[in-house]
Amino acid sequence: MGRESYRVNGKRFAELRKQIGLTQMDLANRAGYSERVIRKAESGGTLRLETIRDLSQSLSTPNQIVEPSHLYHSQLDLAKQFVQAYNQFGRDALLHCDGLFHEDFQFYCSGDPIQVSFAGLWNGLEGMQEFFDRFFSLFSRNAGSLLPTYLEADCRVVARYEDQVFFETHPMPPFWVNLHFHFRDGLISRIDDEYDTRLVAESFLELSKRLGKA
Repeated sequence: MGRESYRVNGKRFAELRKQIGLTQMDLANRAGYSERVIRKAESGGTLRLETIRDLSQSLSTPNQIVEPSHLYHSQLDLAKQFVQAYNQFGRDALLHCDGLFHEDFQFYCSGDPIQVSFAGLWNGLEGMQEFFDRFFSLFSRNAGSLLPTYLEADCRVVARYEDQVFFETHPMPPFWVNLHFHFRDGLISRIDDEYDTRLVAESFLELSKRLGKA
């Protein structure tokens, strides 16, 4: 456990430091770390759990005990932030996901790449943005319409929800989606997008023929 890393909640960290009247250098000296570590924490960087424990002790007072869990974003938090960004902003979701992803991030979307232009493996945030660009060039959706539920186990979180999209303003049937989040070094390293590929493909083909697009 001591070697695990977590993304620090920088805003919360800074608030706690200021509440006890310490500068970044003061806290660094009290905790026995460099000022660079404090700056990294307050910028939302990732730190080892043992470091977060030391910092939480240094932020604690007789009147307020700071637990390590108060200082970092859990895996569930990161998954929720991504789903909320997609739910609210759609194509522009990544503009609202700063600091969530590992540098080696991958996104995989189920489906046959020959039949579905946005299916397959996408590398990095540039790849994921290309996925969003292709998906939203075909479909639109109502912002804020998702009601996700979450399951968490080990180094994975699954977000489950029912989504609905529109093709040229025409609604397609609602379909289930499971987003499988994988983590490394306290950040999202991969998302596997599993959905009802058969229903979406058949509904899209039927609607395209009806509109004379096929």
